[in-house]
This record gives sequence, C-alpha cells and structure tokens, in this order.
Amino acid sequence: MPKPKPKKKPTKSPGRKRPAPVSPKPRSAAGPVLALLSRNILFSGVNPKIIRSVVAGAHVRRFAAGDIIFDESSRGREMYCLTRGRVRINKYTKFGVESLLGVLHEGDFFGELSVVDGMPRSARAEAMDECSAVLLSQQEIRRLTKESNEFTFNLLTNMAVRLRTMDQTFIDRKSVV
Repeated sequence: MPKPKPKKKPTKSPGRKRPAPVSPKPRSAAGPVLALLSRNILFSGVNPKIIRSVVAGAHVRRFAAGDIIFDESSRGREMYCLTRGRVRINKYTKFGVESLLGVLHEGDFFGELSVVDGMPRSARAEAMDECSAVLLSQQEIRRLTKESNEFTFNLLTNMAVRLRTMDQTFIDRKSVV
C-alpha cells in the first residue's frame, strides 16, 4: 500500500500578511434604538413609522452607578426613556430628609413633568446601576402628542398612575401620624 503524501505547509512570504476578514457594514445605532424605544411603555401601540421618526433625532446617554442624572430644581429640557439599569427618584424634605419616590426599571420613563409644564425638576434622578436612556426633547414630546393619540394616552395614563400612587403613599403616611 502506498504511503500518503505529506501535506505541504503553506509558506509565508516575508512582509506579506493575510488579508483582514471582510467585516460587515457598520450598523447604525438606529436599529438598536428603535428596538429599545419600541419596548418602552410610552411607545406601546404607537405606529412604528412614528417611532422611527423619533429615532432619527434621538440621543442615547449612559450613566455610571451613582451618577446624578438630574437634580431637583434644575432646568428640565428633556425626558428620559430608560433602556437599561435602574434609576432612583428621590426628593429632600425641607428638613433635609431624603424621601424615596420610586425606583424605575428598563422600559420606564422619567423627567416628564418639567417637559410638560416647563417648571424646574421636582425631584432628583440617580443611577442605581450602569444605565442608559434615550433622551427626548420637549419639542419631540410636543410633536409626538400631536401626531400620536397612543403616545399621548400612554403618557397621561402613566402620569395618572404615578399621581394615584403618590396620593396613596401620602394618605398611608398621614394615617400613621
């Protein structure tokens, strides 16, 4: 039986490198931002075309754990749609005691009051973990409320739930005193 021929080892030419593998075209951030916004409670039932129009001008910000996203009484020009992590919303009493108003998770939003009423921030927002959020400007929120009944209804419904929760918390605290 004949012996199999030994395989030749490829020879390298000095100074010549193998060509780099062809990498796929870089994807724009629009795809991931679109997916993240589509999962946000504000955009539930909103026409995908309207969501895509938001993505075109959207900015994503990242925060480290412990970062102050905004402070009470600061000027609010944008709303945040939380896409990753947790955010603590708290307020300080006139005696300097911290009061926790809520903990928000991926899919929630915050900062809407200042965008809606033009007043300074009513509370502090602090990143509990590494967080990221899509920022929506006041002009963008106004445009969305004009163009999408679903967006407007989602915003109002969630604000009403938060108000009812605060009412109940206030009543529960008062009944203890």
